Formats: sequence, C-alpha cells, structure tokens
Amino acid sequence: DEDELEMVLNRRKVINEKFTQTKPLNELLERPSPRVNASLIANPLKKDEIILFGGEFNDSHTCTFFDETLLFNIKTTQWTRLNLTVHPAPRSAHQALLLSD
Repeated sequence: DEDELEMVLNRRKVINEKFTQTKPLNELLERPSPRVNASLIANPLKKDEIILFGGEFNDSHTCTFFDETLLFNIKTTQWTRLNLTVHPAPRSAHQALLLSD
C-alpha cells in the first residue's frame, strides 16, 4: 500500500540523515586492523575515496566483529576512521550500499 511505502521511505530518510552526520577523527591510521569479510565500496560523493565497513578477525580463540567505518584516500594513500553518530551494528560477510539524495 502507498501509505506504508511512504512511511518506510520517510523512516529510511531520517536514518540516512543521521548516518551521514560524521566527524572525522584527527587520528589517521597507517592501515586497518587485519580482517576478513568486510565491505568495500567506492564513495560516489568523492571519487578518490573508498569506504570500508565492518568485517571480522578470528585468531582461532576469539572472533571479533567490527562496526567501524574507514575511508581510504586513493591519492594520499591515507586511511581515516570516521566517528559516526549512528552506524550499523558490527557485522561481517555482508553487503554495502551508499544512498545519496
């Protein structure tokens, strides 16, 4: 029904607005910690950036799941961890999609 679809789309818009409110940390990373099954997508808003999210690390004793979002600048070869006000829960073996209005 159209009313339900409109409600879902409005709710998604509010979530997207919160998700895009970011404050880059001043700490630049040499590289992300070791992980597998993270998502890696091109940033459609900045052609020289790649976004990495989530993943997991397993050392045969414990398994750690990540909820961090990292940017890689292709020109400067520099990693930056983003401090997002809202972000997905830790996950791995997932897919990522960046929506922009």
